[in-house]
Amino acid sequence: PTIVAVMTQLLLEKTPMQKVLEVGTGCGYQTAVLGRLVREVYTLERIAPLMDKARRHLRDLRYYNIRYKHADGHSGYPEGAPYDGILMAASATHVPPELMALHARLTQLAFEDAMGLATSLGDAANLEGADIEP
Repeated sequence: PTIVAVMTQLLLEKTPMQKVLEVGTGCGYQTAVLGRLVREVYTLERIAPLMDKARRHLRDLRYYNIRYKHADGHSGYPEGAPYDGILMAASATHVPPELMALHARLTQLAFEDAMGLATSLGDAANLEGADIEP
């Protein structure tokens, strides 16, 4: 929950957002948080059963402002572009150029170790030395 809160804060701290792309749906926790804070959420997940499970749970919870796509996150979700922001929850070694072309602001946290010490990439604030509990 702490990392989800930090990532969401970094994404939303400068300007309110209407449309956000999330790369890496996972279990849907980050997706649910975004679904309460922005008008439209577009989310990508490369593991189909994981995405399907998140979709069922979030529909049961009456989240209707979320669009799901089973795809590799490197290509983004161009059908929904442009985005006010992109949040990369999935692990990546770099920010794919295709994603940079789809938005105005990107927030990605790259985890460096099991304790969750993170540094931000893109134009988000640097979290090095931040008081983040594992």
